[in-house]
Amino acid sequence: MSKITELMIRKPSLKYRDVRNYEGEYYDWAAGEHLLKKGTSVHELFHPLEHDIRFIKDEQVPLRDGVKILTDIYLPADTDEPLPAIIA
Repeated sequence: MSKITELMIRKPSLKYRDVRNYEGEYYDWAAGEHLLKKGTSVHELFHPLEHDIRFIKDEQVPLRDGVKILTDIYLPADTDEPLPAIIA
């Protein structure tokens, strides 16, 4: 009897596209926490920030099945209180 993992076919669902320099969708920042100061603009097409923001890049989030995914987190810089999350 075969294991289910031996029967699985792994292939990308979409063709990979490098978006590092495509309309400001990707920024090559190191993993970890960054402080984005008020007035920062990541690209001339975007408005400058109106407030300081804590940006945590590539935070590991464990799922119920034990798998860990990486996500980016944006928080107000002036509080450490628990806040609701918006996940896309």
